[in-house]
Amino acid sequence: PDPLGRTVVEITASIEGKVVASTSAWRSYAEGTSGENVAVTDGWKGVFFPPAKGVKIGVPVLLLAGSGGGVFRYTAARLASHGHPTLAFAMFRFPGLPDSLVNYPIEHVRDGAEWLVNRTGTKRVVVMGVSRGSEAAAHVAVHFPDLFSGAILMVPSHLSDAGALGPNAKTGDSAWTIGGEPTPVTKAQTLPGYNASSMVLDKWGSADFETRYGIPFERVKAPLLVLAAGQDAVWPSWISADRIRKRLAARGKAGQAEVHIYPKAGHGMVNVGFGSPLSTFSYNRLLKGFMALGGEPNGNCEASFDSVRETLSFLKRVSKQKNQ
Repeated sequence: PDPLGRTVVEITASIEGKVVASTSAWRSYAEGTSGENVAVTDGWKGVFFPPAKGVKIGVPVLLLAGSGGGVFRYTAARLASHGHPTLAFAMFRFPGLPDSLVNYPIEHVRDGAEWLVNRTGTKRVVVMGVSRGSEAAAHVAVHFPDLFSGAILMVPSHLSDAGALGPNAKTGDSAWTIGGEPTPVTKAQTLPGYNASSMVLDKWGSADFETRYGIPFERVKAPLLVLAAGQDAVWPSWISADRIRKRLAARGKAGQAEVHIYPKAGHGMVNVGFGSPLSTFSYNRLLKGFMALGGEPNGNCEASFDSVRETLSFLKRVSKQKNQ
């Protein structure tokens, strides 16, 4: 069935072979909206999902995908089905864009936010970044804070050292540039923050490492929602969530971030309802092999649904703020 359409389930009850009752039920991942390709010549493209008809319109969302590139079409459609106009933003691995994430200007993400502001007639939008997309979301919220009424970071990093991705990336290349300058990365042969949690635990919790490579979340003006996995095998997003919270608290901003860490979930919690044994690993086309995602099947599934509820609740609160 089409994930963006309606799936009808027929239910019957019988006694000794005789049907005594029947009914039908339907389920939909996201219904009532369809995507519109956005072609911009200067460094980014995307798919825009207007809000579904008949629902209350909420704050727009700029949605950034992770290391797989492309766009998160289904997530964008789901947000739009709840009334949030959503631009699924593409940085790489999308038709007309490069296959690698190397020295990508954060200003392009800002341009996407400005496009969404103009398209929806609002003053600010919420930026939502998943996995590697959380880095871009954090950077744009740090450097262009007046554009954003909120930021959602899912299975995030609090660091900006993981480096570039893709066939054209070399060790030491940065994924991002800001004002034309590459963000700092380590020069190690094994890039921290991308291969596996067990390989980077010593760096991830290091105060010295955060001093050199940490993202200055205290410069974000808007409220933050941080959703992390307690058994994340890709990178230790649970440590990052705690470091973001502590960094803000140390600067008198403890109430700015709402943090949820799901103890039995892995990186795959970003896939809603995906709770089979296959949810603990995934094939990565950039690495050309399978990678562990971590977590437990039930933990992944429960975290995926709860994180959706928390996301929608956060967006509802932001939508009620004045001067959107």
